[in-house]
Amino acid sequence: MNPHSHIGKTYHPTGPQSENMHFYAQEYSKALGRTITYQDIPVEGWREGLLQSGQPLHLVKTFTTLAIYIAREGFDRMTDRRASR
Repeated sequence: MNPHSHIGKTYHPTGPQSENMHFYAQEYSKALGRTITYQDIPVEGWREGLLQSGQPLHLVKTFTTLAIYIAREGFDRMTDRRASR
């Protein structure tokens, strides 16, 4: 795939409705034929686990910041499919 056609473009990986992680756990359950549950993990404990596993500090900071943003519903956006074509 040649990435040149994507340079300077913005893509919004969203859809026509807003869903939470419990919804996605249900969807995975249906697809896999077994129960999948979502459990919210406090960011600090997850951060410590990443550090203990030897992940680079810059990566841990990036993932931690992203996790906090997601938890605050920073990516809770909807996109009209017709507008995103």
